[in-house]
Amino acid sequence: MERRIFVVDLGLDRVFIYDRDDVGKGLRDTGKYLSFPAGAGPRHLAFHPRMSVIYAACELDNKLAVVREKEGEYVLESILPTLPESYRGENTAAAIRIWNGLLMVSNRGHDSIAVYSLKEDGGAALEQIVPTGGKIPRDFAVMGEYVAIANQGSDEITVLRMNPGTKLLEQTGISVPMSRPTCICPVSP
Repeated sequence: MERRIFVVDLGLDRVFIYDRDDVGKGLRDTGKYLSFPAGAGPRHLAFHPRMSVIYAACELDNKLAVVREKEGEYVLESILPTLPESYRGENTAAAIRIWNGLLMVSNRGHDSIAVYSLKEDGGAALEQIVPTGGKIPRDFAVMGEYVAIANQGSDEITVLRMNPGTKLLEQTGISVPMSRPTCICPVSP
């Protein structure tokens, strides 16, 4: 998958796959794509670090889709919720990250992060949905045991901590004012 370019098309519920052309420095359409249920709206992707498994945060239906490459084809393997079953308000899933055997997806509206454990076979299991401490968490970044969250709707960056014993996110009470943050980009020292 390292030579491939995956292009998300939220409106068509597909992710188109291109090969990089090192000679012409362009892209070649493979004719392959990942297909999602109508109205899913794939937004962002994350790739398993050791397997041919792709995770998609689906913005419109608030789901996590797990897609596996099998014999050159991409198969939708499972769909998991990013929200509590009882939640009935408006929401759109946003950012997705993999860190230390966990996968996380932010929810804009429910204002939370869904945390999944990654199984040995590359599947995912929902472990926790934790409030971000702000509104409209558009993006987040994992930095060591901390998760910094860009809460666009409440004009702040909030911080959660990953408990090393339980591997669950905890509130820290840390919040920094910021005018409409939309992206968190960690920088190496």
